[in-house]
Amino acid sequence: SQTFKADKDFSTIALQVSNPEGEFNDSVYRVSLYEQSGKLIKTEKIKGCETTDYAFFTMDFESVAGITDYEIRVIKESGEHDLIFLYYDTGHYDVYPDGKLTGLTQGEMADLAFRVYWREEE
Repeated sequence: SQTFKADKDFSTIALQVSNPEGEFNDSVYRVSLYEQSGKLIKTEKIKGCETTDYAFFTMDFESVAGITDYEIRVIKESGEHDLIFLYYDTGHYDVYPDGKLTGLTQGEMADLAFRVYWREEE
C-alpha cells in the first residue's frame, strides 16, 4: 500500500504498471483508494490481459471535499502471472517524503509511481 497527502481535490488516480506477458497475462488485481479513517472511496479491478506494458491504469471517482490523507491498496486476486506496479526507490532520496510504500520493497524511501489529478467529466 501507499499512503499520500493531497492539498487539492482530485477525481482520478493513475498507477504505472508493467506487463511483460501482454495479452497472455491472466492476473487480476484489486486497486482500492481509502481515506485516512479507513473508509473506502473507490475500488476497481485490473485485468493483466487488458493492461498495456508501462501504461497508467486510471481510476475515476467522485471527489470527496476536505480529505487530505489517503491510502492506495493493491491486492492480487488471481492468476499465475503478475503485473509489476512500478515504484521509485533510489535508496538515497525519498521522492515523496509525505507518503510511505509498504509491501513492494524493503526500501524506506520507496514510493509507488502514481499520479492524482482532476479530470473534467465529458
